[in-house]
Amino acid sequence: MIGFLARTSLKLLGLSIVLYVTFFIPVGERTLWEHFRRIAGSNEARELTSELGSVVNRVKKAVGEIDFGNPLGKVDD
Repeated sequence: MIGFLARTSLKLLGLSIVLYVTFFIPVGERTLWEHFRRIAGSNEARELTSELGSVVNRVKKAVGEIDFGNPLGKVDD
């Protein structure tokens, strides 16, 4: 029980440190969060998301056309 609490406490401490650094410590002129937001808002990122959306749609269509047969061995009623 104490080992579980110690491990969980250390994990929460580590997560807290990562979040603090991400949102409050400047890396250059901006924090990591501000860098991420500026990168995600760029034209290249918008183009990437639209291209990924079309790829996902093609994959969904291709997977939908696959005949899996009876993969779990269930008997049809």
